[in-house]
Amino acid sequence: MIFKMRHILLLLLVLLSNQIIYGQSKTVDSVKKSQEIFVEYEKGASFPGGDRKMFCFLFSNLKKEIVSDDSLPEGKVFAKFSIDTIGQIHNVRIVRHYNKLVDNEIIRVIEAMPNWAPYEVYIGYPNGYWIKKEKEYTLPIKIPYKNQCP
Repeated sequence: MIFKMRHILLLLLVLLSNQIIYGQSKTVDSVKKSQEIFVEYEKGASFPGGDRKMFCFLFSNLKKEIVSDDSLPEGKVFAKFSIDTIGQIHNVRIVRHYNKLVDNEIIRVIEAMPNWAPYEVYIGYPNGYWIKKEKEYTLPIKIPYKNQCP
């Protein structure tokens, strides 16, 4: 009886070790193949003309008496928003507040921005393609806001 149990355990051990060894080699092969096929590059969402144009847009559209008054204590506002697949801005919110008046003015101007170039991801190799994806963006704004245009 003990002899049969040893043989059965030995047989199970051999079968199990073969399964583990062959299972791993198949996994490694499939990972190598997927790495050969799948390559991903990104193009970040961007304001038309770049960041400098965006800050000029903010300066020319923010009400100076609300955000640029020198009597305001120094601080920062962090606005977060989503840019969809056609570049439209959605879901604008303040994640680091200054005061209600300044926060609302920044939200107003961000919502008035023109469409951005959307976030894009390149998928595939060698004959891949670009797909557009929604992306969240965080914009830090110093208060009092100063002119950043040339």
